[in-house]
Amino acid sequence: MARAYLRRKLLSRCEFSTTWPWTNMELISLLALVTIPELIHSIGLPNQHQTACEHSLNNAIHLRCPCGKVLYVQAANYGRLDKETCGYHDNDQCRATRAVDIVRNHCNGQRKCDVRAHNGVFGDPCRGVPKYLEVVYDCVSPGMKSAIVCENQKSTIRCLPGHKLALQGVDYGRHDEITCPSPAMYNLTCHSNIAMKRLLHCNGKESCNLVAKNSVFGNPCMGTYKYMEVRYRCEKTKIIVCESHNTKYKECEFGGSFDTISLIQQKSQANCIHGLRFGINGNSVWVDQACQGTFRLSKTVCDDD
Repeated sequence: MARAYLRRKLLSRCEFSTTWPWTNMELISLLALVTIPELIHSIGLPNQHQTACEHSLNNAIHLRCPCGKVLYVQAANYGRLDKETCGYHDNDQCRATRAVDIVRNHCNGQRKCDVRAHNGVFGDPCRGVPKYLEVVYDCVSPGMKSAIVCENQKSTIRCLPGHKLALQGVDYGRHDEITCPSPAMYNLTCHSNIAMKRLLHCNGKESCNLVAKNSVFGNPCMGTYKYMEVRYRCEKTKIIVCESHNTKYKECEFGGSFDTISLIQQKSQANCIHGLRFGINGNSVWVDQACQGTFRLSKTVCDDD
């Protein structure tokens, strides 16, 4: 009853098609796709996986995100990386070199995405071997960006001129076998507890250099080849001071378009509480009940802005 209630609740917010040719077992899978992503994001579990066998009746992955979220594909492979998935075979080193690019181009930024596990999509990386498509993905807020850096490698994240980095999450460790592949993948539940703290200096910069090394993040799993994942936004920001005197309501106009406000420094004895004593009204910051402070205005910038 609890699952049925949650399903009805989610379906009342998201219009999933009911005309697709689902079998009974596939409807069960659809139910999981409707409910599990919402639960996963509410408690912060790792990225999600899906696998589809080349020769199965339904040889496709069906990626779905809840309302307000879009797909981000972290890794993908078409081929075979173990001997047992989708039937036994000795070849466990079969990779389609462009698999991740193909799936990302097809799915990233969408709320729903279907991709067939088929040679016609990815080519045939190992003839005569039963293959499968495996995808590691997450559902993120629109405008979210992500960078993957393999251990002992470097990269740079950057925003357009006039926009600043705002980190949303940092992970250093390993959670799957298809991101930054290596023979040394013994621990798949490995993460550094200090990763976010080590990159806080990137916030507010236009660009930031990333180095995925144990000397930066510690070594959370000895002997396992790791990778760093950084999730971030590019935001247009502006700083403004606004003060309520004698507990009176006041608006402080700003130029430009912003949709988020945060308190940088409180100057008053009265607590500045978002939504109660300060906020955004159109193109103005409002303060009330003696709230006085310095505020940061921001607007998430998408690639096509």
